[in-house]
Amino acid sequence: MPSNKNVGVPTGFKVKLSYTERMNLPELYPAKGDRLELQLMEQINDRIELSPNEKDFLNFKSQDYMTDQGLVTRWNWDVELAKKEKTFEFTKTEMEFLKGRISKLDGKKELSLRVWPVVKKLDGFKVGEEKTE
Repeated sequence: MPSNKNVGVPTGFKVKLSYTERMNLPELYPAKGDRLELQLMEQINDRIELSPNEKDFLNFKSQDYMTDQGLVTRWNWDVELAKKEKTFEFTKTEMEFLKGRISKLDGKKELSLRVWPVVKKLDGFKVGEEKTE
């Protein structure tokens, strides 16, 4: 597990993420975690969360409906606009956390096709070295 040492300190891990990738990245997170993991998930979410202006830009709408499994929210947005990318910087600890989650999910064969584009991008980074876009 990553140490608490570099939490919140940018280190040059710059990653271009599309709107769609930003919405899907939290699928890598565990359902529960320790304090550090929760802090890291919160920090990452605060950074990648779509702003109200970005939601307007994407014509982002939600629709709730009931199924046998309960209430489901379906999100709709302009698919072509959602491919537009923005650069985000992650700390060493955040990158260790994300790459560790990818390894864990990969080992359990629990990676989904929705997160595959994010996985491929993050696979290009080696923790301990700086890489830009």
